[in-house]
Amino acid sequence: MHDRDCLHRFVFEHYPIRGHLVHLDAAWRALIEHRDYPAAIRGLLGEAVAASLLLAATIKFEGVLSLQLQGDGPVHLLLAQCTSGLGVRALARHRGSPQEGEAGGEGATRIAGSAQSEGPQQSEGAQQSEGAQQNEGAQQNEGVTQGAGATRGEVPFQREGAARGEGPARVELQAGGSQLREPGLEDIGRLIGAGNLTVTLETDDGAQRYQGIVPIEGARLADSLQVYFENSEQLPTRLWLHADDAGVSGMLLQRLPAGDRGGVSTPAAAIDDAWRRVQLIGDTLTSEELMTLADVEILHRLFNEDDLRLFEPSPVYFRCRCSRERVAGMLHGLGETQTRSILAERGEVEVRCDFCNRAYVFDAVDVEQLFNAGVATDRGRSIH
Repeated sequence: MHDRDCLHRFVFEHYPIRGHLVHLDAAWRALIEHRDYPAAIRGLLGEAVAASLLLAATIKFEGVLSLQLQGDGPVHLLLAQCTSGLGVRALARHRGSPQEGEAGGEGATRIAGSAQSEGPQQSEGAQQSEGAQQNEGAQQNEGVTQGAGATRGEVPFQREGAARGEGPARVELQAGGSQLREPGLEDIGRLIGAGNLTVTLETDDGAQRYQGIVPIEGARLADSLQVYFENSEQLPTRLWLHADDAGVSGMLLQRLPAGDRGGVSTPAAAIDDAWRRVQLIGDTLTSEELMTLADVEILHRLFNEDDLRLFEPSPVYFRCRCSRERVAGMLHGLGETQTRSILAERGEVEVRCDFCNRAYVFDAVDVEQLFNAGVATDRGRSIH
């Protein structure tokens, strides 16, 4: 039986190489239970979720990491967010979906429609979809002040001596590497179209915000990620990802700087050979094995000739960070005129979170207090 809803870290004892294995089962089902995504979109979203977890696990930070794809294709927005505690949420918006500019039921305003959305952020140079407003709880990326010394494409994260990696199933993140496609998964160009890949790290207190933006290039997500890594990181990284209706799994291998090994000395040629070897072995891992075997079995099957250290698992879970206070702040940013217009039309303002489907209801008294006092009232309702 494979491991469920957890992330395992492991290291190679004799080489500066480390890895992660992640699996989501109940967390994945909770994440998508309110969305009937087409298979291709669901697969790409699941891979982005696994990638965000694997990426966040390589970084020392207290906050939220966001992986966002935004373009002019059928899927004009795909977003996966992971907290430093490995709580994850995600969504995809595609043309013709119910949340695309429609009401979320009688008397309800979808956050993605005439109200605003909880979480997704606007990339610099990208236009919002027609009728959409700035998202709840999020600033637009355009004009964001980055950390000292940061430029576009550079992400000065504090790390555990490691880079980040993410991508579609069986992805080579290094120049000239092979890519093994998963049958039935459409090209990123057909799903996302022309647009940007954005990786953002924001601290919990909002004091620091780092962001890397690269254009979406090539047929696969790996092509855009490769551009991102080349602009922001130099550590070689490989990933193997799989997602279906039942769950999401992923494995990351990462070559660390030789100096990160606490004084253990290994010849550079031996490290180079080991890195090539573990990648070739990793390529023998099948999606079925990744989804069904326990992590101990996976590592034994792949690297039984190496000395590995496997750490205790860390739980991963679906977590939505929406709240009535954040929605109230979003409505305040939307403006009194538009909010009162919705109230006059429907008798109340219902804002539904696209991540968890929770609805927040503001009646006439709530709206009056919101714009007179500048704060939200506690008397309103929330509905699941």
